[in-house]
Amino acid sequence: MDFSCLVLAAGKGRRFGSPKQHYSWRGTQLWSRAYNTLRNVTAGDIVVVGLDIPGGRTRQESVTSGLRLIDTDRVVIFESARPLATEQEICDLLEEEHPSVTFGSKIDTPVYSFKTKKFLKPNGVRVIQNLQCFDTKLLKEAHEKTRLTNAPDDTIVMHEALGIEPRILDANMFNLWKIVVEDDIYVLNALAYSQNREDTKDLVF
Repeated sequence: MDFSCLVLAAGKGRRFGSPKQHYSWRGTQLWSRAYNTLRNVTAGDIVVVGLDIPGGRTRQESVTSGLRLIDTDRVVIFESARPLATEQEICDLLEEEHPSVTFGSKIDTPVYSFKTKKFLKPNGVRVIQNLQCFDTKLLKEAHEKTRLTNAPDDTIVMHEALGIEPRILDANMFNLWKIVVEDDIYVLNALAYSQNREDTKDLVF
């Protein structure tokens, strides 16, 4: 399959305390770990936003900039802050022919909305996890047409601009944990340990 990859590695890391894409975990900076994982599954272009090209003021601007260098049929978007994501998960995304594919985790507890002052039932709800694959042409069109200015992911842009529903695959949160604050490194280390255990590696959330 003809596809390219965008690694998002341009954040300032204000909540983490430093640009986390340059954090060295187990001897490898997070952006480089993401790049190496992708290189193992493709000989195509891998654009590291924040290194190959400057990032934008927001995640959305960074993706828009990176897409200018992508001309393949499909594009995988990989956040460098998810260092446990696997080659198999990338392959799982690429097996889907849908134009907007992502991972999502289930919610088993009620969610309270301060806006509506109501509890929301978790039935049929998924938390989007940002390891995603898109039809490149449609994603570029969505970024051109969207009225959003600070979208937290690209399935939202596709839905808002073009009305395309995402196809959501079950997320293994042992693999897709995202580093946000410094204490997440402790969780990351525990999850990395759990990945090697037979009784936990196949759990999905």
